[in-house]
Amino acid sequence: MLEGRRTIQRFQKVLDENPALARYIQKLEKEAVKDSLTGLFNSNQFKPFLKREFEMAKRYNRAVSLILVDIDNFKSYNDKYGHVEGDKVIRNIGRVMKRKIRGTDYVFRYGYGEEFAIILPSTDLKGARQVAERIRRTIENQKFREKVTVSMGVATYLPPREMDYLGLLKLADAQLYRAKQEGKNKVCAFSG
Repeated sequence: MLEGRRTIQRFQKVLDENPALARYIQKLEKEAVKDSLTGLFNSNQFKPFLKREFEMAKRYNRAVSLILVDIDNFKSYNDKYGHVEGDKVIRNIGRVMKRKIRGTDYVFRYGYGEEFAIILPSTDLKGARQVAERIRRTIENQKFREKVTVSMGVATYLPPREMDYLGLLKLADAQLYRAKQEGKNKVCAFSG
């Protein structure tokens, strides 16, 4: 234990003497949790955050909702206009989602493509649907080279139902698939 404390002290001294190194380490720490394109939390952070919020919901007997978002027909948009324009769409959609949630909610770039996830602690299905619809409408009205829409799958966990956080993820994913199957540019929801 004492050796560990000494190692930390030596490391802190090195950082204090080398501000450029300290800044570089801070940059690496930020990049480890943030998606470089959107500035949102990255997919490595998604499951740990979801698990934590799910466990808090169970412990405090409150709802937690999850929204999975997929940009409709993104591959063809990217093929037609190029990756630079596609990146603009992804960044813009990330900003829209960030503006439309509360400070206690979390938005993630889920994977490395056109998918996102939103965790809404203490939010029931009705509230989660409202957030999803507000985001969907805002994105639909954005000005891009052509109309861009999203499909969204919403799932809510309500205690004391027996389920784990991966079950909530599967429910949201099934609703996202349903939204795609039913014609895209829509929100489908389920409460478990």
